[in-house]
Amino acid sequence: MKIVNAILNNALKFNNNLKKISNALNNGINFYMYKSSSFKDQLLHFNSNIY
Repeated sequence: MKIVNAILNNALKFNNNLKKISNALNNGINFYMYKSSSFKDQLLHFNSNIY
């Protein structure tokens, strides 16, 4: 059972690390997209979400 538990724990840690990497990539892409689009476009997008 100890071996099985160790394997499961490692699998969970690996999965959590993948999620962290995925989130970091998504944040980087979103930040890049936000920075690369013009400020005016951001304001238009923001206003369209309010109404």
